Amino acid sequence: MNYINIKTGEYPVSKLHIDNRKKGTKDYKIVYNSKLPEFDAETQFLAEVKPELRNGNYYRRYEVRTMNETQIQRRLDKKREEMVKVVEQYVQDVVDGYNKDNGTLFESVHNCATYVNVDGYTHQAFCKAVVEFNAKVWGMLLDQLKVM
Repeated sequence: MNYINIKTGEYPVSKLHIDNRKKGTKDYKIVYNSKLPEFDAETQFLAEVKPELRNGNYYRRYEVRTMNETQIQRRLDKKREEMVKVVEQYVQDVVDGYNKDNGTLFESVHNCATYVNVDGYTHQAFCKAVVEFNAKVWGMLLDQLKVM
């Protein structure tokens, strides 16, 4: 919980700061949470500003601000990185499941790709299938990234 110094306007002030003061604390008031305003998280963010005094109590207040191009690009880059990790894990889960069920030790889909064209290999059908699955999943991700 944060406090405001009603004499100086200093905000935010922590309870620890107030407790460590040698003088009285009558100049500090609790700042209560308030409802967050609606905003578009794709292009905007909330910035906390000076609390508002209503009916004798102080309440947190926020301004909706527009992201600049750098902030938007950073958000998109982070989103892309997260999507790549999800896809990598999604495909890896298939490989790991096959390993568990069949006693194999494929480290990744890339190891399976090595055996796609090895005729007569016991796990060739799986290797072909997982490589095709991998390509399909990555293709769907790339389609999504094009619209971002």
